[in-house]
Amino acid sequence: MAIQTQMRRLLMFFIALFVVVSGFLVYWQTYWPVADAQQYTRYQQCMASDQPIRGRIYDRNGVLLAWSVPDPNSPCGWRRRYATAAHPSISSFLGYFSYIYGSTGIEHYYNDILSGQTGSTTDFNSASQQYLNKILHRPVYGQDIYLSI
Repeated sequence: MAIQTQMRRLLMFFIALFVVVSGFLVYWQTYWPVADAQQYTRYQQCMASDQPIRGRIYDRNGVLLAWSVPDPNSPCGWRRRYATAAHPSISSFLGYFSYIYGSTGIEHYYNDILSGQTGSTTDFNSASQQYLNKILHRPVYGQDIYLSI
């Protein structure tokens, strides 16, 4: 009789554990992705000093391949545009840049140059100018790059 009581309690424990784990998995599969996706749609505008105005990308003939345009709907007020309509073969190695999804290709490889983070801070004048720009929230302008394609 005592063994049946113990078995019944053990069975009830496993049934309760199964219900709790199943409830968590249902929540995880249905409600969690919706809540997680809302954080990407509710981004806030960033300050101009936080995200630089990216430099342009040119090919060896001076044809503009990538540039930034003002966009009030973008997280930081700028959206990247590409000349892939005129030159569709460049999209694979040129990559892309997004404030939300990151960067790939040339945009990722030359990110420091395009975002203006490669400035020399070894001399006093450039270091003080960068510090002053950061205090006054002035935008940082990235450098343009010229590819050999």
